[in-house]
Amino acid sequence: MTVAGVVRSGSFDRLVVKALHRYLMDRRPEACESAVASQKSEVAALHEMTNLLPSTLDLHKYRRSPPFSPFPMPSGVRLDEFTIEIEHYHAVHGLRYRYMRQNKKVLVYLHGGGFVAGSSKDHPGWIGQVGHRMMVGEVYSIDYRLVPEHTLLEAIEDVVAVFTHLLQKGIAAKDVLFWGDSAGATLAVLALCRLRAMGAQQPAGAVLLSPAIGLSLLHSPPKAFETWTSVSENRGKESRISEKIVNWMESLVLNPQNTETINEQLRNLSGLPPLIIVMGGNEILRDGGRDLFSAAEAAGVRVAYREYADVDHLFPMWSEFLPVAAEALDKTIQWCSRRMRLHLH
Repeated sequence: MTVAGVVRSGSFDRLVVKALHRYLMDRRPEACESAVASQKSEVAALHEMTNLLPSTLDLHKYRRSPPFSPFPMPSGVRLDEFTIEIEHYHAVHGLRYRYMRQNKKVLVYLHGGGFVAGSSKDHPGWIGQVGHRMMVGEVYSIDYRLVPEHTLLEAIEDVVAVFTHLLQKGIAAKDVLFWGDSAGATLAVLALCRLRAMGAQQPAGAVLLSPAIGLSLLHSPPKAFETWTSVSENRGKESRISEKIVNWMESLVLNPQNTETINEQLRNLSGLPPLIIVMGGNEILRDGGRDLFSAAEAAGVRVAYREYADVDHLFPMWSEFLPVAAEALDKTIQWCSRRMRLHLH
């Protein structure tokens, strides 16, 4: 297990705001004031959401508030919406990024949001940059079905359907990589487990940034989230996710209809493709990432684990102006290039 400590500077949010201010003053000074205000308001909104839980939160209003993203889209990227029919009564939708290069390498991106929020339109500049740096031909960012209107098992079906569609288009499994952030990272693992159970082909690997909700089911019986060491150690450090939010999300996501199935799949990770897990040392969910690494390693999976001290949930998304995030993303892209045998410029 690699623990890469880099930043020790107090509040991660203060660090982000200062770095964002410097970055925009150098490149886009006219946007600096509004961007920094947006970042601060996003953090404030997260705290407000926590205070409203569980009964008075307007989930639909929360879903309509996309996370702030300061990153420009790389030039030459074309975006269009896609629809993939699963059965006569359901289709998977999402956003496709198409790059001006002739290859059939594909990144399947799974957004975060605790399985209750988020969409394919989150973080477009970030996703565009990731696909650009990985030298893929396309990125498929999926609008998988959300809880509580649907179940986690249906979200898994959506990911499997998109991967199957790519294979049917003539894309080789070895040319596809899954990339998930937060709940999307957990979903990536569950989709891989589902593909394994089907006896289907697997993608080249999966990038798991801050895997989150549902990892208590790695254990049998499930290991209560409140008992994780990272909860007590990082209480007051992690500014973006609270115990209250995690407990609320898990109460919606994990129910008797799917808990047993998911627990059974996660207890044996053998047969999965290579994984890389990236965690922030400040995360209250950190132990979930560590447990996932240990379970995958014990099952014989080729898995890399990188943990960076004093940074929060999904910190690599600030790679454009935060050195520790840039370092984490660089190492992750290098790992991806080895999996997909890409030549990176």
